[in-house]
Amino acid sequence: MPINGLINQFKHQHNLAAGRLLTACLGQTIYQQMAQGQTTVPQLLIPVPLHSQRLRQRGFNQAQLIATGLSQLLGLRSNAKICHRVIYQTPQQQQSRRQRFAQMTGVFQVRKTGMEHGIHRIAIVDDVMTTGATAQALSQSLLNTWDGPLDIQVWCVARAQPPNAWIEW
Repeated sequence: MPINGLINQFKHQHNLAAGRLLTACLGQTIYQQMAQGQTTVPQLLIPVPLHSQRLRQRGFNQAQLIATGLSQLLGLRSNAKICHRVIYQTPQQQQSRRQRFAQMTGVFQVRKTGMEHGIHRIAIVDDVMTTGATAQALSQSLLNTWDGPLDIQVWCVARAQPPNAWIEW
C-alpha cells in the first residue's frame, strides 16, 4: 500500500497500526539523520494541535500520536499542551495554496505557562505537510511567544507538494 493509503487509513479510518508503522519509519529516518549529524537534536517535540471540535470528530490527534511515538523511539520529550488551536477551520484538502495561508492567521495560541525555560530547539510534528501553511503559522506563534531564541524544525511523515510549489517563509 502506498504511503498515502497508510496515512488515509491512520487519519480517517482510525487504523492505529498504520500510524505506528508510519511513526516507526519516520523515527528510523530521523534517528539515522541524527546519528550522522545531519540534523540537530531537538529538546522538545510539539505536535500540531487539532481544534477541539475536530478532535471530537476524529477521536484522536494523529500528530500527537506520531509525536508520542517519536518521543518513545528517540528518547525525546514531547509536549502536546503548550500549543492550542483556537480557530476551527474546514479541512484544507481542497483549498489552494493561497487559501491555506490566508486561513491560518491567528489560528494557534501558545500558552506561556507551559513554556519550559532553557528550551531553544523544537521540532513541530505533523502527519502531512502540503504547502507549509500550518507549520508556518504554528512556528510564527511559537517565535512570537517564546522567551529567547528558537530553532524550529518540522517533522512530518509525508510532504505532499504540488508540482513547482515553493515553501517561502
